[in-house]
Amino acid sequence: MQTLYCCILGREFRLSIAEIQAVFPDVEHVFSSRNFYVFSGLDDAEVQKRFLKMGGTIKIIALRNTWKIPKDIISQGVAILGEKSSESKLPFGVAEHAAKLDAFRLGLDIKKQFKKQYPDQSIRLVNSGAKALNAAAFKHEKLGVHQSEIAIVQLENKKYIGTTLCYQDVDMYA
Repeated sequence: MQTLYCCILGREFRLSIAEIQAVFPDVEHVFSSRNFYVFSGLDDAEVQKRFLKMGGTIKIIALRNTWKIPKDIISQGVAILGEKSSESKLPFGVAEHAAKLDAFRLGLDIKKQFKKQYPDQSIRLVNSGAKALNAAAFKHEKLGVHQSEIAIVQLENKKYIGTTLCYQDVDMYA
């Protein structure tokens, strides 16, 4: 299966969609709404490279798998983090998009299960309470470097889990 990429659109969603279509003219459109634009047809490195030319899209998530119940998110989240290697504590976050789940609670459950499965590795949840992670926290915690923000996305009746590949660079707009 080809990787699906989910763009989280900015406030002016029509401009975001037009920008995506200009920067990614050679991709296959899969789904779009006021909040999301999903496409396939590229690899992670090419998506990250082209994202640098964008300004109206908040972030792009690589959708890795589907889920049915929150327990699926925990096991898949642990698997995603288990693939990462870090010499120190691996920072991770959980982002929720239209799935109406408690990202902080899921993060705590992922951390607890991770400790059981990987006792020699250490991870650190960077979410603080129910507050969503923002671009500044994503950059400061180096979640992009480690690709360790677990993203939970619900697109109508389909539920996905993935990792955030790209997030707007807050310093570029300062």
